[in-house]
Amino acid sequence: MSFKGSPVQVSHLIGEHFQRAIVLGFGRPLLLWLLQVKPSSGYELMSEIERLTGVMIGPGLIYPFLRMLERGDYVAGRWIEKAGRRVKYYSITKKGEALLENVKALFKLPIREVLLDLLD
Repeated sequence: MSFKGSPVQVSHLIGEHFQRAIVLGFGRPLLLWLLQVKPSSGYELMSEIERLTGVMIGPGLIYPFLRMLERGDYVAGRWIEKAGRRVKYYSITKKGEALLENVKALFKLPIREVLLDLLD
């Protein structure tokens, strides 16, 4: 892959790709965490992820993540009627809560120090 443009533009592009890769890497745990806070639609989840991270995640990414989590019984989807349209709301299951607790435990290990240092 080659980038065209000034070094500043290229650096900015690489930074955006890196930031997006990090958000995508944490996508499933982030979805579980958001659904632990409150049941949400895919659109609401996309909006909240963008608000929290500054990275826009489109439907082509969010819905495959949600389907994978639903197939694994980590989240449950329920269709509701909202303003005359059907909207699917997702909520975390007990299995999803257990997985999220395991992910949280991972961040209590030394990796936490690395992540905290990156935030400084």
